[in-house]
Amino acid sequence: MPDRPPSPPSPQALRQARFRERLKDRGLKPVTLHVRPQYHSLLKSLEKRMQRDNTPPSLLIAEIDSTMSTPLAQTTSAPSAVAPHAAWTARPLFDALQPYLTRYGMTAELIDGAEPTIHIVVDDDGELDVTMAVSGEQIFVSVPLVTADDVADIPGLNDACLRMNPINPLSNLGIVRQADGRDVYIVFGELSSRSPVVNVLEEIRVLADNALEAAEAIAPFLGAHAPLAAMSVAQGG
Repeated sequence: MPDRPPSPPSPQALRQARFRERLKDRGLKPVTLHVRPQYHSLLKSLEKRMQRDNTPPSLLIAEIDSTMSTPLAQTTSAPSAVAPHAAWTARPLFDALQPYLTRYGMTAELIDGAEPTIHIVVDDDGELDVTMAVSGEQIFVSVPLVTADDVADIPGLNDACLRMNPINPLSNLGIVRQADGRDVYIVFGELSSRSPVVNVLEEIRVLADNALEAAEAIAPFLGAHAPLAAMSVAQGG
């Protein structure tokens, strides 16, 4: 009986392979670490910094030992950063985020208007746009993925989004209608407007990571020239 030809790689395996190739092209090497669960968030934040920074290892180690100024540790070292807060509005939240943005690889701009919003740029191999709106008891954080007009297979994409939602429990995928009437697929998350700064920062970080993964996953359903930031970042710029 002749041997059966090997099965082609799954789309997920191909996405992971492309992601690993991009990291390799940047000169990054994989390292396997085994740590207790409470350190996962700290290790993830430190990994992002070591991917971006060119700080000599000796200086980085000294900095961690002497000041505990890794991204997550710096925020959690300040009592005001972890304490429950009176309900935020856009301006005070924007001001409170400023001391921590650089270490998280972010910049922010306050967009004034009837309902002010905070526009955040996350520097992860490119520029990923995050929008944060504060209203009443809720902070709404979102990242655009693609306009519906740029989707070649809408039923296929909708099915993919529904399947991704259960495996990304801290973020959701949905559709919003813009002022110009166009529908846009987004990754979004919500948290209490009384959340401490460290929780807000973690929401932005997790949402950005999930948006990059979602952009990889939806790529097969798009037209040839889908022009959104999440796609350009996911494809390495």
